Amino acid sequence: MDAVGKILEEQLVTHGLSPAYAAIRTLTEVIRRSNESTGQGLIKELEQAKECLINEPHPLKSHTGRTPLSVMSGCDMFLHHIHKTLSEGDRAEFQNIKTKLVSQGLKLSEMRPICLNRITQMALRSFKDGQVILVHGYSEVVVTILLKAAEKFNITVLVTECRPFCEGYLMCEQLCKAEVSNKLIVDNAVACVMESVDMVMIGAEAVVENGGVVNRIGTYGIGLIAKSFLKPLYVCADSLKFVRMFPLSQRDLPEFTQGTVKAWPGHKMWQEIMTPIVDLTPPELITLLFTDLGILTPSGISDELIQLFR
Repeated sequence: MDAVGKILEEQLVTHGLSPAYAAIRTLTEVIRRSNESTGQGLIKELEQAKECLINEPHPLKSHTGRTPLSVMSGCDMFLHHIHKTLSEGDRAEFQNIKTKLVSQGLKLSEMRPICLNRITQMALRSFKDGQVILVHGYSEVVVTILLKAAEKFNITVLVTECRPFCEGYLMCEQLCKAEVSNKLIVDNAVACVMESVDMVMIGAEAVVENGGVVNRIGTYGIGLIAKSFLKPLYVCADSLKFVRMFPLSQRDLPEFTQGTVKAWPGHKMWQEIMTPIVDLTPPELITLLFTDLGILTPSGISDELIQLFR
């Protein structure tokens, strides 16, 4: 299964796909190369490829720094389509079914620009002149929305450093290139600046069944602060991030969401510091989700998941 990891790496690096879409393209390539002659055999091979992508996520971590959550959601969505196609197809024409599955996979993996445009159009409804927007972590979706909003409105973006991964610097770099007014702040200053913020806007690694969101560590704390100041928290994510998980607390997140970072140089007693890579922001802290399926409330996510996996 080493080849599966190499295919994923190629999709991430060469083709620049986001993890969920790269996972779909990877499974599509597995189908294309497969010698299986039965649907059951093909499903087993794809399930093994999925497990490999989730349990050995080195290419994902090294190139994106992300957990396998979005890879898992992308695989689940595509496997659902595969099961439906296999159940509806003529088993005598299995090669034709494989060709159809490859076509479906390519089509799904190329939906990113369309989904991104839909989300942007939904999110732009929340902007107006003079707003201050707080963002946390780096999200291609959020960057796209902010750049589009800055073309129409005079906005200022407050960007957290997002330690220990420091994705805020990349976010500020993108905003500066487009000459969008922005300020980089330390994570611990969020409570101090929240009074001047009009809304918080974040991306997501995964949207879970109860409408909660898994995102970069620190998002949960920001959500609590925003709630106490009565500030809206908007989540921007495409439906491929919807995952069939129902975590009730931080302890229910998969083990691969835990990590370590190196301690500051000179502190010999501590070589590494334990840190979660992501945290869970519960639905009661989220105002709305801007998605390619429309503007959703957290309570509406479970209904959408039922529709997606029918």
